[in-house]
Amino acid sequence: MLRRRTISALIQIVLITSLICLFYIVSQSHLNFKPNLKLEFRNFSEPHRQAHLFDNYCKFAWTDPMDSTLKKRLKFPKHASCEKYNIDLFKRYPATGEFSMKLKSYKNNLECVAQVLKGGLRPEAHTFKLGRTQNFSPKLNKRFWINADNFLITCFSKQLVIYRKQFMGLNMQEKLPLVVDGSFVIPEPDYTFHGEKSTRFSISILGLDSTSRAQFGRNMKKTSGLLDRLGSVVFNAYNKVGDNSAVNMLPIFANELQETESMSLIDETGDVNINKILPSKTPLNPDTIQWIWKQLPPEYITMYNDDIMHTSRGLFHYPPDNFLGGFSKPPAKFYYRPYYNHLYTQMNNWWRKCLDGQLLAEVFIDSWFRFERVFGKLPHFGFTFISSLTHDDPNNLNLLDNTLYHRLEYLNLIFKK
Repeated sequence: MLRRRTISALIQIVLITSLICLFYIVSQSHLNFKPNLKLEFRNFSEPHRQAHLFDNYCKFAWTDPMDSTLKKRLKFPKHASCEKYNIDLFKRYPATGEFSMKLKSYKNNLECVAQVLKGGLRPEAHTFKLGRTQNFSPKLNKRFWINADNFLITCFSKQLVIYRKQFMGLNMQEKLPLVVDGSFVIPEPDYTFHGEKSTRFSISILGLDSTSRAQFGRNMKKTSGLLDRLGSVVFNAYNKVGDNSAVNMLPIFANELQETESMSLIDETGDVNINKILPSKTPLNPDTIQWIWKQLPPEYITMYNDDIMHTSRGLFHYPPDNFLGGFSKPPAKFYYRPYYNHLYTQMNNWWRKCLDGQLLAEVFIDSWFRFERVFGKLPHFGFTFISSLTHDDPNNLNLLDNTLYHRLEYLNLIFKK
């Protein structure tokens, strides 16, 4: 009995000693840590005051992009294995969208048809339709381009379909034929109208879905390095306000919504009122939202290019509690939803990295690149949002680094001149 009491007393002494040591360590570490932080706390009893945007009392802690605790979760795929099933019939030039036939075996025995893809508008925003059509016979190594925003090319050899593929392009003039032989002519600015020293600026937005600042830094090293050399500015305090791309895009793209003008910016808990930005019980009509590109002068050329991932989706198409089912008229001069509707219908709305030997995100990037190359000297607003590659796995972003780096480098060299 005495032995048991002795053992029990020893255990208690050990526990008490351990607690004392632990308390001492925590208190000392706190003392050592506190002076290094140099935290400043705002006294909320003070009256609110006007301040410059850069006069910020907040202290932000950023995780290092290559933090060792993230190692197990980080992957850096170098390339995607993209299986090809279509005949590699045409070469396409990314900067202008021109085509040239490159297979000698079909040079005298090939008939093709170009068809415009239309649709993508409410009440059938999930569909596409075939429009204007033109037959043509491509010649070996002779360039041509298609005068349409969204189109399909189908080619036959002895009445057998050997090639069919959808594309994004540029409808430059309604008076031109659908298939235009020769090189694409990049428009020059009309200085009598714009002025040689015009101060008007253009806006080009390229969005990569589900990508944090740190993720971009570690997966897009070549692109990040180029942007640094070009003097880019990182908005370090920019952050999301809710869960869904639409609620985070609206504060950037639109004026205050008419439906929420009477709502308070702060909710009853003192936090940002999400319903002020995107109401949850009032389906919005995207046609009536005051988008910033619709408030630009009429000579601005506009593009809206949203990788929808599924024909039932779209940035401002769903969920149905928040939006009516899409735009009832094209929101911009160049509107590419018909292309995506055809693409994702072909894939049975099952997203994948590749289609017919190509990384799909590179195809989507090239639509942004082509718009910038063609209209870079004219006032323009372009919005491209790529979801499919990174939405479910942000590590896939690494696959785009080389392409985006070379496209930005090319644009920089062209416009430097």
